[in-house]
Amino acid sequence: MRPGGWRDLITVLHPPYTAWNLANVAFGAAAATEIHTDRFIATLAAFFLAVGIGAHALDELNGRPLKTQLSDRTLIGLAVASLTGAIGIGIAGC
Repeated sequence: MRPGGWRDLITVLHPPYTAWNLANVAFGAAAATEIHTDRFIATLAAFFLAVGIGAHALDELNGRPLKTQLSDRTLIGLAVASLTGAIGIGIAGC
């Protein structure tokens, strides 16, 4: 996508890679003898926050491989908020 505005947020999310990794979470859950829907959804949400948003935002912060126009402050905010959410889900699950 062309850089700028909301398109940069989609670019940082990198939907194909994020979907691929969430599919791997689903395949792992499918291997279980019993699927607990609440745990499965929480795992998907935590993985989406940590890897889909957090890791991609930090990756873009380090060298701008996706060439977005998002500010460093925005990328750091996205990373902190998403990782905090993922950690919160993990603590709640414990």
